[in-house]
Amino acid sequence: MGEHVVPAHRRHAGSARGSGRRRLLLLVCAATILVGCARIPTSGPIVQGPVAPYRPPDSYVRVLVSAPPAGATPSEIVQGFLQATVDFDNGHAVAREYLTSSAAASWQPATGVTVYADNGQFSIAQKPAVGVPEPRRDLSTRSPVAVVASSPPASASPSPSTSSSGRAVARPVPSDVVDLAATKIATIDSQGQYSPAPMAEPLSVRFTLEMVSGQWRISALPQGMLLSAYDVANVYRSVDLYFLDPHRGVLVPDPVFLPARPGLSTTLVRRLLAGPTSRLRGAVATAVPAGTGLLSAVPVENGQAQVDLSDSALRAGTADRQAMAAQIVWTLRQLPDVSSVVVSVNGTPVSIPGAGTSQTRSTWASFDPDVLAPNATGYLEHAGRLSILVVREVPAGTATTLAPVAGPVGDGQVRLARAAVSLDGSLVAGVAAGGHTVLVGGVGSAKAPVAWFRGTHVTALSWDRTSGLWILDQTSTGSQIWVVHGPNDARRVLVNGLGSTAVSDLRVSRDGTRVAMIVGATGSRLLLGAVIPGEKPSDAPQVGGLWRVAPGLTGFRSVSWMNADRLAVLATAPGQALAPYLVGVDGFLVASTVGPAGAAPLTGATTVAAGPGSLPLLVGTSSGSVYQLDGRTWALVATDAYPLYPG
Repeated sequence: MGEHVVPAHRRHAGSARGSGRRRLLLLVCAATILVGCARIPTSGPIVQGPVAPYRPPDSYVRVLVSAPPAGATPSEIVQGFLQATVDFDNGHAVAREYLTSSAAASWQPATGVTVYADNGQFSIAQKPAVGVPEPRRDLSTRSPVAVVASSPPASASPSPSTSSSGRAVARPVPSDVVDLAATKIATIDSQGQYSPAPMAEPLSVRFTLEMVSGQWRISALPQGMLLSAYDVANVYRSVDLYFLDPHRGVLVPDPVFLPARPGLSTTLVRRLLAGPTSRLRGAVATAVPAGTGLLSAVPVENGQAQVDLSDSALRAGTADRQAMAAQIVWTLRQLPDVSSVVVSVNGTPVSIPGAGTSQTRSTWASFDPDVLAPNATGYLEHAGRLSILVVREVPAGTATTLAPVAGPVGDGQVRLARAAVSLDGSLVAGVAAGGHTVLVGGVGSAKAPVAWFRGTHVTALSWDRTSGLWILDQTSTGSQIWVVHGPNDARRVLVNGLGSTAVSDLRVSRDGTRVAMIVGATGSRLLLGAVIPGEKPSDAPQVGGLWRVAPGLTGFRSVSWMNADRLAVLATAPGQALAPYLVGVDGFLVASTVGPAGAAPLTGATTVAAGPGSLPLLVGTSSGSVYQLDGRTWALVATDAYPLYPG
């Protein structure tokens, strides 16, 4: 194959290292045609669809809200209440002024958030009580709102009263109903877990109001908060809590959404000490000893955060103190005003072995979940032969060449399909001719690979950090998932909640704690699940806690882990051609990697391969061409090949 040169002005600028959460991007939930929400990347691939304004990560939005005005109609009270809920001060004190005393006492906003689209399809319909003026039409709102007053039912009649002249007159009915109708985008639960809603899911909420001292107040409402996408974009942030893989070797991000308020450093540490969210519970570990609490707020002065823990923290041994410090430092270093962290117990700074008292993220770089072997690169499998993808800097840009791997897997003596290279680059697995036998050999080894697994029709291979090889096998009774650690060591993996649903592609995360699966006869859904280790080392793991991501996409064809909290997928958006997308593990559609407006999309895309850091996104097509994403354009790097990265 020839050498492919990418001009300097088209060098890869996307895939910048680090997750979107580490950069503390604001939650952006514009109602797009894709998924209703999108995250703004700080560099690289363009964002597909409209987005809410980006705010710097160190900005705290102070929302000014007003108390209920005198004489407000029921619909105005509801509208004012919805606007006031974005103010978290004093336990949503202003919002509670819109409620009756009993409703204010029972309303619990912290139970969760329902996010609705502010796309012009939001409406408040009031069923006015007899004798109450129609709602005004001049409401001042942040987003398009239609306020509709419906006619009272035919059976409604005024409540009679007797005037001094003895004639019956109408008096207001002491209660009223206001219905909110909108499109539901997502929910954020009490743990901060974001769950996208199916496309165009309707949302209907009823408020009941009563007269209190001549003023309308809400007497019955749902628990939690109702926030528009615009509101959430202004007052929430997406952040990662960092826990440990079961072997305590690397950190695992657990994304949550928290109100962007002063004191976020304190909130982050408290959430970290409380443990992982339900999605990762059982799949990750923590080095924080049980019962450890935060003794005071976490101040940040001159870039240094002070974390004062209770005595229970001292129960951690040397290794656990290092891991605990890594969890705390990586979690806090997402805040732009934090450059170092000091951990203390009862006010006395604790010296962490190998780190001293003041630590930075670089202190604990060994816990980075996205670290691959030195000089890690991409690979191409072409005609059953494995080659290393070599990218060199040249005066005209970058040049891509292929260097065949030494030994039988590179010279064609043993031909492997759907190859997968282990994270340390030492092993290669592939499917032998016939599609049912998985062979594993050393990369560059002169020894012939040996059989590790024999199935029916193997369609996907993926390595985890423990050199466990995950295998997707299609049998007459359905899809089966296996993990093997050597010949005659195959363990069947049960996926709780999946049933008999077909799985067409599978990739395990490089930290080994999560699995991404394309499911459905037509690849209709992308699911993530947590890997729960068995009680004994010899037990097979299970996959549980399935959650769906990117519900606005369909026709998924291929999935690959870019880094610890971002996936690359081939999928289809409504009215669009099949294309690569970057998707956050919390469910957000991050970005489309389609080129500039008017650029021809990739045709016949079948496979996507992604890696952390500066490793470029690779896409293989049905014709065998492999393209590399360089900035916003696609450059041909090889023909008659299949792309892959370690993992």
